[in-house]
Amino acid sequence: MLLATWWLSQVTGEGVLITFFGQNLRQNEGKRVTLLSVLPHNGDKMQNDKQEALFHNMNRIGKLYFKYGTMGSAKTAMLLTQAYNFEERGMQYLCMKPIIDDREKDNVIRSRIGIERKCSWIYPDSDLHEMLKEMFDRTQVVKDWILIDEAQFLSPTQIDQLARIVDDYGVNIVCYGLRTDFQSHLFEGSRRLMELADTIEEIKSTCSCGRKTIINARIDSQGNIVTDGNQVEIGGDDKYVSLCRRCWRNRRIESTNRNAIKFNDE
Repeated sequence: MLLATWWLSQVTGEGVLITFFGQNLRQNEGKRVTLLSVLPHNGDKMQNDKQEALFHNMNRIGKLYFKYGTMGSAKTAMLLTQAYNFEERGMQYLCMKPIIDDREKDNVIRSRIGIERKCSWIYPDSDLHEMLKEMFDRTQVVKDWILIDEAQFLSPTQIDQLARIVDDYGVNIVCYGLRTDFQSHLFEGSRRLMELADTIEEIKSTCSCGRKTIINARIDSQGNIVTDGNQVEIGGDDKYVSLCRRCWRNRRIESTNRNAIKFNDE
């Protein structure tokens, strides 16, 4: 079943009466609405009930959320806990994750604390609006919530596509991810989320000094701070440490001095 947007004056011809879910469309002539079909009921009550539920979902008001935090701030655990709560309450939800994070061979979202859940992959060239639209049309069920892990790896275009899903279908989409990279620069996906999200929430964690962490510092095998390299380098505690800005600066200075001493000794 195709989703289309129509001006009712175009689909209700002179002398033609189209009834959709018991509503006379001609009464709303000139108003712009989103229709799943312009066909009358087909006599299949279950099918018609699904269509009507999906039609009414179009009037829901959804929100785009961005929940960000440094590595180790329990973002993924929060996502998985939220998914469990939705499941317990019988709500329709979907978990998704960019496939750029290749530490997992299976399509799962896994937390450091050991819990996991199946998810749908998002590829770099995925059109998220078309992907989700096709899913809703095929299943005739609009998800209540979509939960996305590692959202910083999405492209700005994909964030725009998610925003369209929120606006067109009234779905709530929650994106969990990092705000900045190891050089303290915004990820492109995170930048677009900061620009478009209805609600932005920081998931706070604490540096070893007691201050709030804001830097996802990259380290080498000796624990020295790394300041150069590709923006994306997948890794865990062996490659990254979450620090406050002050500790990040001090450790960069220490690493620079340590390397300078080694150079002079040579």
